[in-house]
Amino acid sequence: MEKWFCTPKEYLHFYAAHDPSASTPGEKPEHMHDFQVKTSLKYLSGKHLLAFSERYLSVLKSRLVKLEIPTNSWVEISDLYTWLQGQITPSVIEAMMGSQLLEMYPGIVEDFWEFEHQVANYSRGLPRWMMPSAYKTRARLLANLKAWNRRANRESDYRQYGEEGPEWDEFFGSKYIKAREDYMRKYGMDDDSIVSENLALLFGGEFSTERPRSNANAVPAVFWYIFESFKDLELQANLQTELQDCLKPETSDFDIPKFSTKPLLQSTFAEVLRLRVTTTTIRTNEDAHFKLDPGYTIGKNKIMAIFSSAWEATRPESVTKSLDEFWPERFLARKDKDAKFSLEGLTECWMPYGGGHRMCPGRHFAKNEIIGTLGLLLELFECELVDVQQAEQVPAGHKMGALRNVTTYEEGSRETSKTHRMRLF
Repeated sequence: MEKWFCTPKEYLHFYAAHDPSASTPGEKPEHMHDFQVKTSLKYLSGKHLLAFSERYLSVLKSRLVKLEIPTNSWVEISDLYTWLQGQITPSVIEAMMGSQLLEMYPGIVEDFWEFEHQVANYSRGLPRWMMPSAYKTRARLLANLKAWNRRANRESDYRQYGEEGPEWDEFFGSKYIKAREDYMRKYGMDDDSIVSENLALLFGGEFSTERPRSNANAVPAVFWYIFESFKDLELQANLQTELQDCLKPETSDFDIPKFSTKPLLQSTFAEVLRLRVTTTTIRTNEDAHFKLDPGYTIGKNKIMAIFSSAWEATRPESVTKSLDEFWPERFLARKDKDAKFSLEGLTECWMPYGGGHRMCPGRHFAKNEIIGTLGLLLELFECELVDVQQAEQVPAGHKMGALRNVTTYEEGSRETSKTHRMRLF
């Protein structure tokens, strides 16, 4: 929190004091992490999740319509990944944190992604003189988030997140943000510590299980879902058929809960996260010495980090198709002519959100966001990749969380990739 988000030192104990083993289910949370999990689970599920998801798709649709793409000619997008960043990020921010933040700080999208690009350098603790631009970007983010928070407190009431309160307002955005604000104020946090926490929320955290992955992981995951569907025209057509069945006939808006009833939409989603998200599972060997092979033994009480990508590499041929290939039907269980979405036999290879009671609480919104974004693109435009053969060669980056496209997001490079150009008609 201190290195990345500049949380004041006097408030770091709010996070360090957390002891997961001391938490009692059903009791009032005693630490910041308990609160983050409890609040996220409540306001990112059920009717609140539906309202948040509908708001996101409504905002994104308005943005896409305003692009005014000609109806009689193709418009070429030179870098699909960067273009998606520019559409998805402000839509998530508005749906979650209100429209006033974007109006007050129109440069937030550019600054956020520059901040995200510099996270590794913040972790290294490099001094200001070695990366002055990175420090200025973060300072600008914190200053503008502070100004927004102060205005929201003047113009709105963060305590109105109960049943009678509105699901969204232009200043604080969702009830989720109001509930967080209320707790942090009661917790005794000052403006600077709250701003740091809000930046952490906006980022989502590469390894966070307390906060939803608002942007840093969501945008890459959306990219891969869309990119893979555009590479395969038959897959795109089949996905579009399922998406059309999710439209409400009276409004032509998506009936979002229906996403979870469509087998191919879900299987493709699961396969993208399986192949394009890498996670670490931490375990302690509580038994006697565990012999991995003739040359290596894990001692008792030793902590192990198990990387999902490494685990898959040990069993590439143990399934119908190799685990290093993208196969959108991998999670379909077929009986006669019907196909159903199923994780059976693949559970150990599919843990993009972690596991247990600390599983990422934003996973349900992420699913709606990823599937819904593809749905809007296919509803509003005719889309195609300029060069499918070249697109087949696009590699993924080597980071934790959702993997970036290295041709677009290579460490230290901002060159535009031509391997995933797209045309809209």
